Amino acid sequence: MSAGGSGMQIEDPVSLRAAGTGALEMAGELHAKGNHGSEATSCAVAWFLDPFWFGELGGALLDVSERWEEQTKVLVGLCRDVHANCTETANNYTKAESANTETMKSVAPLHTPFG
Repeated sequence: MSAGGSGMQIEDPVSLRAAGTGALEMAGELHAKGNHGSEATSCAVAWFLDPFWFGELGGALLDVSERWEEQTKVLVGLCRDVHANCTETANNYTKAESANTETMKSVAPLHTPFG
């Protein structure tokens, strides 16, 4: 790992794949648990929309619930993007290293007085 001009650079495809796998696992957990209370919230919204509450509390709760759902979807999508980017970068790094190794095999060694 080394620091680059625009952030951190990981020069190890295994680490990149591990980071990508972790991001994908996190996306799955967020997707599964992020909407855990949606059914209970829907019931509460319906109850708080009752005229007894003047409907205001139900409307506010509905807004919060919708915002939570939107933000959860965005976060899941970002985690999936991190996975895809880490995996693609690891694959590109591996391909480039293989190509460089093959190219260097074809270069004749120079004989110099320095060894």
